[in-house]
Amino acid sequence: MQKLPLGRQDFRTLREDNLLYVDKTKALYRLTEAGKFLFLARPRRFGKSLSLSTLKELFVGSKNLFEGLWIYDRWDWSKTYPVVHLDYSLVTYHLDATVFAQTLSLLLQRHAEQYQVTLMQQDPTAQLLELIEKLYQKTGNRVVLLIDEYDKPLIDLLHKPEPAERNREYLRNFYGVLKPLDSLLHFVLLTGVSKLAKVSIFSGLNNLQDVSLLPEFNTLVGFTQTELNDVFESYLAKVAAEWKLSTEEILPDVKRMYNGYAWGGTERVYNPVSVLSFLQEGVFKNFWFSTATPYFLLEVIRLQQKEISDFANAELADIEMDSFILENINIVALLFQTGYLTIKDIHKTRSGVIYRLMFPNQEVQHAFLTYLAGAFLSKEENIQPEAARLQHSLQTEDMSLFMAILRSLFARIPARLHMAAESYYHSLFYMILVLMGVRIELERWTDKGMIDGILELNDKIYIIEFKYADAGNMDALTGKAITQIDRKKYFETYLGSGKKIGLLGVGFLQKKIDYQLKWYMA
Repeated sequence: MQKLPLGRQDFRTLREDNLLYVDKTKALYRLTEAGKFLFLARPRRFGKSLSLSTLKELFVGSKNLFEGLWIYDRWDWSKTYPVVHLDYSLVTYHLDATVFAQTLSLLLQRHAEQYQVTLMQQDPTAQLLELIEKLYQKTGNRVVLLIDEYDKPLIDLLHKPEPAERNREYLRNFYGVLKPLDSLLHFVLLTGVSKLAKVSIFSGLNNLQDVSLLPEFNTLVGFTQTELNDVFESYLAKVAAEWKLSTEEILPDVKRMYNGYAWGGTERVYNPVSVLSFLQEGVFKNFWFSTATPYFLLEVIRLQQKEISDFANAELADIEMDSFILENINIVALLFQTGYLTIKDIHKTRSGVIYRLMFPNQEVQHAFLTYLAGAFLSKEENIQPEAARLQHSLQTEDMSLFMAILRSLFARIPARLHMAAESYYHSLFYMILVLMGVRIELERWTDKGMIDGILELNDKIYIIEFKYADAGNMDALTGKAITQIDRKKYFETYLGSGKKIGLLGVGFLQKKIDYQLKWYMA
């Protein structure tokens, strides 16, 4: 089997190393035909960098890299262009303006050396102007400008207004040279996470076309269901076989966990990092969130004191999608831009368009709630004194004490975070145990089905089934959970472990939590 392209963002090395590649060249071709100055917003870890790298190889004429791809016989390879590719992940922007300017200058100098031109200017703004002019003069061809993560120097510092504003002013001046260079530029594409600074930074570039929500680019990044099924067929079959299932049986859970992102409300795609990591490891885990959760996001939510329900059933008008003020962030719009919310559907009215938003999938919803609640709890409360007691209660099978500790910790979570949803309470349960050093795994696949939770100690295993209701009887609720474990025989997977097996039914009734425990008897 060809190797997975996990962690690869450079098109040339991906193709030269013969890794699996989802052919996005048709959409990229449409992008090059859509206009001259383009802007595309997508969450991090979604394939924007690979898209820019692919475009770079197209414009410099690396025909051999595209053999077998859609675009191979459709691109005019006789025309080549000098390419300036700026990646802000390579720029140090969080210290001070001097370091920011120095590292940006080094990046421009590298491009000049690549094309064997000499830059006489020292200031990055003047260097950008000089670089584009000299590349045009040397090659006789207009320049392609590709900018990756244009907003990174801003959004990573949203919780620090002064350096964020400093960077915004610097970037405004830096990009101010682009408009008079129109005649020297062939194609310009800027990508980033948000539209936070699009207007304020590029106020002089009034011909910048935003293609973020255009239907023809909904699946430009991310994997569609068809792409996943076709390109990664052998890997899906391999993972399914490890679970003693067919591909058809495992696909619904892969979809529920990692699919769901949409920028048009209909066509939905998988997050590439998450699904590739799943195919690599063969286990359901929160992959993307653990690598893409910016600290600033949790800080903004803390500062704005938002209700968690504001995120779960959010709506945005089209004007709110495009209107960002650095000093007063619309957190719902920012959550959409950063990938924690996605478009559920679009409602058109006479006065405009309303976007209804939702969590894209279970990976994001569970991890977001867990990290958010954990950030509040771990920062505001010292839970370590209870940690030893909680672990002791599990070891000694004192489930009454275990639940009493959980109830006290649940009560400390700010009321504004509470949400009437089973997944929310799953997240709190998981988060508290993880903070206390207890090894717990949620949603483990077995040949008997999906187990809600496994809590494993040295000599015993607790098999957990969660049940939630907003009305009814707690005993009936926890009894239903025990019955499901029994009926589906979740315990059979662990009969050869030599460990004592406890069947633990956990019920969440409104804001109350209780349990039933039954020990498996052979």
